[in-house]
Amino acid sequence: MMTHRGRILKVARGEMVDKIPFVPGLDLWYNAKSLAGTLPERHKGRTQDEIPRAEGCPLHKKSYLSI
Repeated sequence: MMTHRGRILKVARGEMVDKIPFVPGLDLWYNAKSLAGTLPERHKGRTQDEIPRAEGCPLHKKSYLSI
């Protein structure tokens, strides 16, 4: 039986999984971890935008453009 973490890792590698895993966005993760005081040590004191930069990832921003 595959674990949730295992499914996420397989999807990230482009491999097939038995079902699509739910992966919350960084905003949900950051809010939950910072409110609980359980951010990883390396990210304590960083803003939500600083964490992806520190991990070498691009920022993902939702765009709400009015036409």
